[in-house]
Amino acid sequence: MSKSMYTGGTYKKNNPDWHESDSEWKSKKILRILNKNNIHPRTICDVGCGSGGVLIELNKSLTGTIELLGIDIAKDAIKIAKRRE
Repeated sequence: MSKSMYTGGTYKKNNPDWHESDSEWKSKKILRILNKNNIHPRTICDVGCGSGGVLIELNKSLTGTIELLGIDIAKDAIKIAKRRE
């Protein structure tokens, strides 16, 4: 996949919800890995976070002081994530 797919609107056209519907499932998988390995991170960075759905779901489940950071190159996805921040 090329960068232009994400920055040029092709990805948004084909995935208008930025795979938001998968966020809960993905976050449960991440939480299972963290719990299984007794990992208690202070920071989680989601590179290619899209609309930020996975981070939002993780925030619902993680306790304590944790910093969640999302990074994406798609301006459309960033706009959605910032509204939900």
